[in-house]
Amino acid sequence: TFPNQIVNFGTYITYKNMLWLVTDADVESELYVNGTISLCNWLFKWQDTKGNILSRQSVVLNASQYNSGVEENKVMTLGSNQYMVYLPLDEDTLKLTYDKRIFIDNNYKVPYKITRPDNVSNSYNGDGLITLIMSQDVLSDEDRPDLGLCNYFVPTPPQSSTTCEI
Repeated sequence: TFPNQIVNFGTYITYKNMLWLVTDADVESELYVNGTISLCNWLFKWQDTKGNILSRQSVVLNASQYNSGVEENKVMTLGSNQYMVYLPLDEDTLKLTYDKRIFIDNNYKVPYKITRPDNVSNSYNGDGLITLIMSQDVLSDEDRPDLGLCNYFVPTPPQSSTTCEI
């Protein structure tokens, strides 16, 4: 970076017409900030508790690249793929917790659920990253591949109250 340019963990940077996420920053030098940016490769979409559809660009890395991707010798054969996901830490991503399900599949046929959220290790004074370990799950009836959302529900419209004085 240039002198006096501030770059925090979890900041998006546009470089060469692509979106990158600051995943590491060494701010010790008074002349420049040295760090690592990672290319965002997935639009992470979910619904909040009110039904609003939220999304953030994310960095998704394979966290199980050396296993076979299948657990056998069970009553059923299940996929066992895992991803590590980096997202900026903000008020919305801070609410992502265990068992939240997200599609991470270009065909929107394979959902993943959060099995280990970490909003501490890469956060500094409120800025930073949330790191999620996502484990492969199975499709459910509530999943909407056409919308790219797992466990979709129709938002309830806010109740309006009308008062009048008599």
